[in-house]
Amino acid sequence: MTRLIKMIKPHLIVERFAVSRNSIFVYDQEFHKGVNIIRGWNGTGKSTIVDLLSYALGSVITDWTQHQSYCDQVFAQISLNGIRVTLKRDIIENGLSKMYLHEGTIDSSIKLGAHWTGYPYRRSDTLHSFSQQLFELLSLPRHKTDDDRNLTLHQIMRLMYVDQLSATTKLLKEEKNFDKPNLRRAIGEYLLGIDDLEAHNLRQELLLETKRFEKFNSEANSIFKIIGGDDVKVSEHSLNKRIEKYSLELDKLNEEMQSLLSGGNTNDSSEDKSILTKLQNENLELISSRFKMQEEIISLSKEISDTKIFLISLESRKDALLHSKSVNNSLGSIEFKYCPSCLNHIEISTDLESCGLCKSKHSRNSSDDAYVKQLNNLNFQIKESSQIIASLESEIRVLNVNLEMTSLKINELSRSLKTFSVIPSEKESLIIEIGKNIGFIEGAILSLEENRGGISKINALLLEKQQAQKRILEIKDKLASLDKLQAERQVAVYSDIEQITKRLLISDGGNEPAFDNPGDVIIDFARDRMYLDGMSKFSASSMVIFKNSVRLAIFLHCVDDPESRLPNFIIMDNIEDKGMVDARSHNFQHVIINECKNLHDEYQLIFTTSMISPELNETPYCVGPYYPKGTHTLNL
Repeated sequence: MTRLIKMIKPHLIVERFAVSRNSIFVYDQEFHKGVNIIRGWNGTGKSTIVDLLSYALGSVITDWTQHQSYCDQVFAQISLNGIRVTLKRDIIENGLSKMYLHEGTIDSSIKLGAHWTGYPYRRSDTLHSFSQQLFELLSLPRHKTDDDRNLTLHQIMRLMYVDQLSATTKLLKEEKNFDKPNLRRAIGEYLLGIDDLEAHNLRQELLLETKRFEKFNSEANSIFKIIGGDDVKVSEHSLNKRIEKYSLELDKLNEEMQSLLSGGNTNDSSEDKSILTKLQNENLELISSRFKMQEEIISLSKEISDTKIFLISLESRKDALLHSKSVNNSLGSIEFKYCPSCLNHIEISTDLESCGLCKSKHSRNSSDDAYVKQLNNLNFQIKESSQIIASLESEIRVLNVNLEMTSLKINELSRSLKTFSVIPSEKESLIIEIGKNIGFIEGAILSLEENRGGISKINALLLEKQQAQKRILEIKDKLASLDKLQAERQVAVYSDIEQITKRLLISDGGNEPAFDNPGDVIIDFARDRMYLDGMSKFSASSMVIFKNSVRLAIFLHCVDDPESRLPNFIIMDNIEDKGMVDARSHNFQHVIINECKNLHDEYQLIFTTSMISPELNETPYCVGPYYPKGTHTLNL
């Protein structure tokens, strides 16, 4: 797997979110770093808003509510590692709409002539997928050539969004389609910084190699039945011996035939000479054509080699660009105290929008804009070069097929020329008998050669089967080695999450006896389950507390863990449900606030509640107004 240079820890902050209908914003609120609370009466549309926000950030939604289906577009002004961009997506039935990216704010994006770049849900020949683009802006590692080996924004949002519709027994947001244990495990290990998708890719490759092994094994067994038995190696040796024997007999018979035909009893006809000349000319043309194809293959191979070298240089430039952005983010702008030319003292400027050296005005986001544009340009060139390589390789494959067919035709003509003889004027009985023998032997050789095809096929299959089996063992060895390397970090990460979860459960205040003195907390991404002392089910309201405590613990750990890849962002839309009483909900809200106060890195946590604690209502934590009964978050 190709690794990206390790970049700064990813951060995602939503600054403003808006929803439009008929080009008019029906929801428009600013968000802030830290804890954000959306509050209102049950049924006022809090979940509607956070669902649409998750959609704006890359989730797939196919089951739209009535209010959501009335809307046209969503806009999310966000900061990705300090780079401000605005995302826009159309609300469409299948939830797979493009994501449009604007290098600026929502206000600048809606101006006439504002520039948007559209990115598809899946990568195209010329453009990244929007997941790939945002992963790069977040400095998150991805496989550079194969989308199937990568996670998507939709998949990582399953750990960054605690929704209301998923069962409280589920660790991740539920997925109706294409949900596999290996994928769930990859989501958890990737965002926790345990695996950079290398182990995930190896598991995927192991599945493919196992399928290949089973396919080759099945085909080989079928051919065994056709050609008889399983002693292929012996049969192939015997076949070669028999063909060699028949060929010697054929050569002897042809010599006898030539001797008889040249003994004066026959005369060459002009028609036979014409046929011979035609065969010879056709043979020369095929040889010339084969030579030209060989030259063209050599030329195309050289062109592919040159393009691959250019592609390597582009990848190197891209890595350098990503690295330079990381250094710039870490160091910030450079202030000069002395002129680098004359060494005189430079007067310090108080104008933050001017260069400290030449005093020229510059945009605060100009370097970010230039970085994104240069990144897009390099990505386009990489895509174009890869497409050229694929096209040239396709041409070579076609040429190789034509070359093989031409060689077969040359072999057929050579045999015809070798055995060509003119028809005698008199059909002596000896010549007729020799002709019959020649026909019989040629038929026997042809039949044996057809068997050779089956034997060659089965030997090729056995070789492929052997290689697949070898690759399976290699992958298993690599996975075992990787598991050993990751074991230490895995233990440390899960242990810390367990300790935080226990602390949160104890803070529940005695509502659930099992939470008073919690034992082992186990989270299993592959099974999509979490356990407390071997139990996975409690009372309905306690399950809500348990699930949210586990998910909050994962978030709290990741924020201050420099090796985690979760971008310090979470949405919690399920902190009260299933018969939760006000006092228990209020307590958990204060637990969230108090825990987040101890975090050291920047983060954003958004949660919704219909039971806002009086001490938290109308505080800076809150986003937008309180939505009373009968109102709705969407002003439709």
